[in-house]
Amino acid sequence: MGRLIKIIVTLLWLFPMATIANATPSDNAAQISVVQDLMRIGQYQQAYEMAIALETAGGYALASESLARQVLLGEAQNLKKAAKTARDLAEEALRLKPNHQNARLQYALADGFVVRMSSGLTAWVKKLPQKSFEKIEIYRQFFPEDERGDALLGAWHLGIARKIGDERANNLFGASIREGMRLYEQALQKSPNDPVMLINYAFSLLTLQADDYYDLNKVRGLIEHAQAQPPQDDLQRKLIEHGLNVLTLLATPEKARNYADQFLDGEEIESDIYEYSERANN
Repeated sequence: MGRLIKIIVTLLWLFPMATIANATPSDNAAQISVVQDLMRIGQYQQAYEMAIALETAGGYALASESLARQVLLGEAQNLKKAAKTARDLAEEALRLKPNHQNARLQYALADGFVVRMSSGLTAWVKKLPQKSFEKIEIYRQFFPEDERGDALLGAWHLGIARKIGDERANNLFGASIREGMRLYEQALQKSPNDPVMLINYAFSLLTLQADDYYDLNKVRGLIEHAQAQPPQDDLQRKLIEHGLNVLTLLATPEKARNYADQFLDGEEIESDIYEYSERANN
């Protein structure tokens, strides 16, 4: 890790922010690589600043991704504002390059975060779930082989069912737990060892209303499988840690559910839940 940081610092010295606008395509490729390395080690703010300074589709998409990671992990100061900024950056990237894959992915992802953090009334009046569905479907049409599109749509179905129950979700938005699970399982067939998918799927199932779905063994299996994978970056490492915290709480399902609920909503995990999980881990 120390050697990687030294390399990144050296590259930042070689390609300072002031010269990015005049960089050649090969320079930009090097800077994109530095941004990706910064995100890999969890330096999201530095990654954001360097990416946005590129003023390219790829740069804006990575800036959006760096914000989205902070939102997902609950590390942004203002989650909803960060999610909206991430969406705006992805939209700007698409304006420059409509077929840019990461920009399309981040556009759908960030919009999903905005919907999740909006009130029920706002979501209903502005038809936010329907608009989010459209963005995900566009991504899946552009990149049908990418399992992340299936996972995003699976999260859309389960997220709505989590908020308003399976029956109302189906009646109002055509969303259902059954379809959400099918899509997640389809995504995991293509990428069975992805900790991001595994943990998000597990937390989504755990936080469904008990009358609609209750299978702690399924949740446990998903988390344990995620934990068996060596994390490839800061995002995966932290998600696996959150998974471990939930795993230790499953003996008291209500605490486990509350933890996952607070995590998915970007809320600070209540101290008593953290303390309980730490005691269980020790």
